[in-house]
Amino acid sequence: MGFKFAVVEDAGFVRSVLKSCFADFGGECIFETGSGVLTAEQNDQLDSLDVMVIDFVLPDRNGIELAGVVRERSPHTILVGCSSLDAEAILAQAKAVGFFKVLAKPFAKTQIRDLLIELGLISQIHHKKDRGAGHV
Repeated sequence: MGFKFAVVEDAGFVRSVLKSCFADFGGECIFETGSGVLTAEQNDQLDSLDVMVIDFVLPDRNGIELAGVVRERSPHTILVGCSSLDAEAILAQAKAVGFFKVLAKPFAKTQIRDLLIELGLISQIHHKKDRGAGHV
């Protein structure tokens, strides 16, 4: 059985790579967006998500603020941050609002696999072929 995810990332290439990586491990993308403000349809879909990847730096609203909105509407959705920023204050805010983990850019496909294993969304033997995957 697969899992359902969404990607909120303003960089189109990174959004595409994240979507592809999660799909390669059996995920179904419910929506993707480059904006920190979700549409009414996307808000309605939040409750169906298992995991949501959110970049911290977004147009219209930052990822920390967006995470607060997601938490209110869908408290069971697992939040994963994605950022090139590593400032301690931002990481502390992310933890406080309920992010499970933060993927630091650049990241490797194996990090996504390990994250999904840690979340219990895939098994350890899933996709052994990804051992040589590079960084994105």
